[in-house]
Amino acid sequence: MSEGAPNLVDRIREGRIQLIINTPSGKIPRQDEVRIRSTAIARGVPVVTTVPGADAYAHGISALKHRDLDVKPLQEYHRAG
Repeated sequence: MSEGAPNLVDRIREGRIQLIINTPSGKIPRQDEVRIRSTAIARGVPVVTTVPGADAYAHGISALKHRDLDVKPLQEYHRAG
């Protein structure tokens, strides 16, 4: 972000970003994180901030690509197991 435009916030505003995986560290990245997250939320872009979260997201996308999405009550998952 501090390197100027165009940057991630610009790309989010342009509608060119569909998912953000951002694992910030340190003080300056924290400032960038606030701007990125605020813009993403305003535009409805999901933000993942941990490596385990990104892994889960990727597995979910993969599962959706290989089979249809099923919707059922949570209670059914507990009965099945």
